[in-house]
Amino acid sequence: MIKFCTRYYPDGRQEPILAGLGGKEGSKMIDHIDLVHSMAYDAVPGEHSTYDFAKKTVALWTNAGLPAHKLTLGVPFYARHVKTGDWKTYEELVKMLRDKKGDKTIGFREKVNTYKDYFFNNPQLIAKKTKYALESKLGGIMIWEVGQDVHASDVQSLLKAKSKTNLNERMASILEGNIEKQISKIDKGFTFLATVGSTAPFIGLFGTVWGIMNSFQ
Repeated sequence: MIKFCTRYYPDGRQEPILAGLGGKEGSKMIDHIDLVHSMAYDAVPGEHSTYDFAKKTVALWTNAGLPAHKLTLGVPFYARHVKTGDWKTYEELVKMLRDKKGDKTIGFREKVNTYKDYFFNNPQLIAKKTKYALESKLGGIMIWEVGQDVHASDVQSLLKAKSKTNLNERMASILEGNIEKQISKIDKGFTFLATVGSTAPFIGLFGTVWGIMNSFQ
């Protein structure tokens, strides 16, 4: 099934506009959109994509009277410098840490979300946001972007973040199964493309976690 989607930056101004746009016969624009991807990141200067920002994003959306199930929570697989806004992929940060320590297997400690002044979402924070999106009955999680993660077989992979949350066994099982399917496709040489526009189809790995959460509905 094709999904018609759009994206927006949660700022408290666009939500009332999205809620108010409609036609002459009383239908609302939001009624004709399947999913709206919230870009809950890039809030610079500062820590650009915190858990509090995720909660604020959901609150701004629902307080405007917009349906929670049509919102996806955007999570970054990259970091931004807290002062300059410069960005690096999560994979780059992990490589910087491992090169410095001389250990190709280590990762960031559980509560570390800043490295050399670059703020990022570690696996635990990604899992926490995923759990919050599930509990808030959102349409899912939107990942920007999967190609900035470490290899999916790496224990530090953000895509596989799940183990240190209170997600129930069913969630963990579904997550593991869907990720293994994606890894299998990647290993066979498939190229994934995610394109989002005002009337764009919902394509590719934007739907990875969205598909997982959709199975609960």
